[in-house]
Amino acid sequence: MPVVSVRGAARVGGPTLPVAGRAAVGPYVKGSTGEVYELIEQLQSALFGGVYRARGLKSGRDYAVKVLHKRELAKMHREARGHRNVELCEMPLSEVTYASKMRDNDHVLELLDHSEDDHCHYLASPLARGGDLLEALKEVSNATESGFQEKIVKCVVAEAAQGIAHLHSHGLALQDVSLENMLLFVDPESGNYTVKICDPGQATEFTIDKHGREEPIHFKGLLGKSFRPPELYSRRDYIATAVDSWCLGWSIFYLLTARSLFQTADPRSGDKDWIAFSTGDVEQLFRRKGARHLSRQAKDLILKLMQLDPRQRLSVDRVLDHPWFVDKPSPGRWPAPSHLVIEEREMLAKIRARLGTASRGASTNAPSDSGTVVEASAETVRERTGSTTSTTTESQRTSLRGPRLESIDSVNRTSIGSSRRSAKQVSGAHRMDSRPSMASVRSAIALNAYHTRLSRSPSPPPQRVPFSSIPKWTTVVDTMNIAQLYIYPGQPYGAEMAEPYAGAREDGTVPSGLGERAEAE
Repeated sequence: MPVVSVRGAARVGGPTLPVAGRAAVGPYVKGSTGEVYELIEQLQSALFGGVYRARGLKSGRDYAVKVLHKRELAKMHREARGHRNVELCEMPLSEVTYASKMRDNDHVLELLDHSEDDHCHYLASPLARGGDLLEALKEVSNATESGFQEKIVKCVVAEAAQGIAHLHSHGLALQDVSLENMLLFVDPESGNYTVKICDPGQATEFTIDKHGREEPIHFKGLLGKSFRPPELYSRRDYIATAVDSWCLGWSIFYLLTARSLFQTADPRSGDKDWIAFSTGDVEQLFRRKGARHLSRQAKDLILKLMQLDPRQRLSVDRVLDHPWFVDKPSPGRWPAPSHLVIEEREMLAKIRARLGTASRGASTNAPSDSGTVVEASAETVRERTGSTTSTTTESQRTSLRGPRLESIDSVNRTSIGSSRRSAKQVSGAHRMDSRPSMASVRSAIALNAYHTRLSRSPSPPPQRVPFSSIPKWTTVVDTMNIAQLYIYPGQPYGAEMAEPYAGAREDGTVPSGLGERAEAE
C-alpha cells in the first residue's frame, strides 16, 4: 500500500466513521517520538486501513500516516493459516520490519515513526506532494496521448534504480517495482521532483553464496503486478533481484509510451502481446504499441532488463552503466508544479521561523506565540484523549486548520490582537495612538478579500496548507472588527467571513482614498 499525496483526497473533519466494524480514527494520533499528528484528509483507502495526510502539531511538518486496523490484520492471519492464498503476498507491517534497510538513501522512503494503540498501527512517513508516478503518467497521457519524454524518464529511472540498488546492497529485493511505488517528492531548493522507492509490502531478504552469486529463494506466491516475470508461474525457486529487473524494464516502456508492453506472462492466458514478446517478435510488437519514436538505446535497455533467462538479465545496480545514460542530464531535472514548490517552501519557512522564535524565547525565558499555540494544541490532545483517538468541536478544528495568510504575521498583536476588545468597546472617540497601523488595516482587508475570492472560486486553491502557528481565530476577527470601525464606520462586519466589506472591490483592491493595494493572496 503506497504512501501517496493529496490528489483525490477526502477531507477529515473529525474522527473517521467506523467502516465494517473498524474503530474510528483521529483526528489526532500520538506518535512514539513525542509528535502529535492531526489527520487532515484521507489519501487512500486499502484492505487493512488507509493513508492520511497529516500535520505534526509539534514540528509543523506534513506527513503521510498509514493506519492499519488490527482487526483486519488478525483476520488476514487467520485466513492465511487456514489456506495459503498464492495471489496475496502482502506483509502489512513491512515498513517496520525493514526499517533499518530503508534508511540513509535519498531515493528510498524512510519510516519516521511507528506507534500503536488497542485498535490500530500508525506509520508516519514524509508526504509525497507530487503523488506517485502512475498518477503523473495518467495526467501526461490524457494531455498528450503518449508517455513522458526520454529525458524525463532518464531522470526518473536513474533515481529509482539508485533506490532499488540500495535495497539490493542490503540484501532486500522489493519484488513489486511499479509506478505506484515510485513517489514524487519536491526538492525545495531546486524546485524539481525527486523519486523515492516505497512500500516493501512484498519484499524479501536474500543471501549471496561464497562465489558471489545470489541464492534462489523459495516460491511463496505470485508477487508483484500482472506483468510479473514468467518464472514465477512455474512456482519454483527463483532469483529475487531478477524480479526487480524485469519489472523495472516493463515500467520503463510504460513510462515512455503510456501503454502496456503486455498484460501478463502467464502461459495459460493466451496474451497475444506476450506471445509476440516471448517468441522474439519484439520489433513488430514495439511498432504495434506505438514505440517507433523510442531511441535504440532505450529499447536495448528494456530488452536487457527483460531477458527471459533470469540469470541473463541486467542487474539494477548496473543500469546506470548502460549507454542510454551516457548523455543523461543531472539528477532531478524534472520541474515540479509551482504550487507544490510553494507549499514545500512555505512549510519549511514556517518551521525555521518557529524554531528561531523558540530559541530566542528560550534565551529570554519568554516562549513564542507559535510555540505556545503548538504546545497548547498538543496538551489539549493529551488531556482529552489519553489515547490516540479524539474528537474536537468545529470551532477548535477551525482554529487549528485556519487559512494560511502571510499578511497575518504583520498584524500588531500588542495593540490589537492581545487586547481582546470587541467592536462595541471601540468608538470614534479613541485617541489616534490607539488606532491600528495602516499595515494592520490592509492585512484585515486582504484577509476578507481572500475569503471572498475563495467563496466564489469553483474549487479551493491547491496550496491550502494550514499552520497551527497562526493567531487564534478570535484574535483575527477582533482585528477585522477594529479595522472595520475605522474604515467604514457604522457598517457592522458580516456574519460570514466571505462577506465583502462595503466599498471594497472584488479583486481585493482598496479604493485610492483608503491607502495602497492590499494583496488578496
